[in-house]
Amino acid sequence: MIMKFMTLQNKSILYSLLTIFFLFVFVALSTNVFAGGDGGGDGGGGGTGTGTGTGTGASAAPGCGNMGANSGGEAGVAAAGVADSDAEGAPRADADADGGDSGGVDGGDPGDVGGYSQGAHYSQGSYGPSYSQGGYYSQGAYTPTPPPTLTPSSGTINAGSPTTITWSCPLSSASSGVNFSTGGAPSGSVTVNPTETTQYIINCPVEGQSQITITVLDPELSISANPDILQPGSTSQITWSGQNVDSCSVTGPNFSASGLSGSQQTAPINEESLYTLVCTNQGGSKNQSVTVRIAPSFEEF
Repeated sequence: MIMKFMTLQNKSILYSLLTIFFLFVFVALSTNVFAGGDGGGDGGGGGTGTGTGTGTGASAAPGCGNMGANSGGEAGVAAAGVADSDAEGAPRADADADGGDSGGVDGGDPGDVGGYSQGAHYSQGSYGPSYSQGGYYSQGAYTPTPPPTLTPSSGTINAGSPTTITWSCPLSSASSGVNFSTGGAPSGSVTVNPTETTQYIINCPVEGQSQITITVLDPELSISANPDILQPGSTSQITWSGQNVDSCSVTGPNFSASGLSGSQQTAPINEESLYTLVCTNQGGSKNQSVTVRIAPSFEEF
């Protein structure tokens, strides 16, 4: 009977000890779960806030709490790897807690993403030239498109005189002309012979157009000799005039005169003589001549 009582008493003590042990284990496990979870949270926060967190929950006791700690620690390490770009050359900038701007679009320091500024934007002209009629962008600066060139060898000519016009379209591959033909070439020259004042235009696809005016003057000259046939040793009266000219001169054997108009007697003429009127203006010079002849002589038989 006594032995039976002792056995029952031992079982009660054993059950009490087991109950106390399981309570201790339960409390310990519960404490580790919450402690490990807090540690994991702190680790993640360190990674996001400063980029140096390593996860303080990694040292928690084994169990469910340790899983939370490890997760928090890994999150902290991952966040630190993202944040610590300055030290290790990682391809991300410091991440703001509120998910701030990436790449510094607002003018701050750009985040390095493969060597390029994430969020940076380029305006037309900041890369390469972009041509358009009227102007082009180069390195971000606007440069007016140069007009085509069209130049004459002489802008004022006398009627019947030729002149050469030269054109150039440096940015185009073709051209067309008005009152003259370019043959489609972007540059070249051609000789024209207008009989009146004429406007010439060059058209270039890129540069636009340019124009020039060739002024054609029509000087009028006249010269006469009276008489124009005479006996040897006789004289003649030379009369001249010039219109639409700037100056005139008359020359001949033993004869010289000047002026836009006039009349002058020659020296005695013994042979056929040529008298020439030369007048000049902006278009050049023009001349006209008169010949004085000797009358034939007859011998008596």
